[in-house]
Amino acid sequence: GAEAIGPILMGMRKPVHVLQRGAEVNDIVNMTAIAVVDAQELC
Repeated sequence: GAEAIGPILMGMRKPVHVLQRGAEVNDIVNMTAIAVVDAQELC
């Protein structure tokens, strides 16, 4: 099964990742992984 991840704001100068209050550990880990990949693409 698939897992939905987001929201991710697009169209800004740099990527923005938003975690909702009460996010579970798995949500935080997934969003952190996406943020790391985005940061590597900026270098």
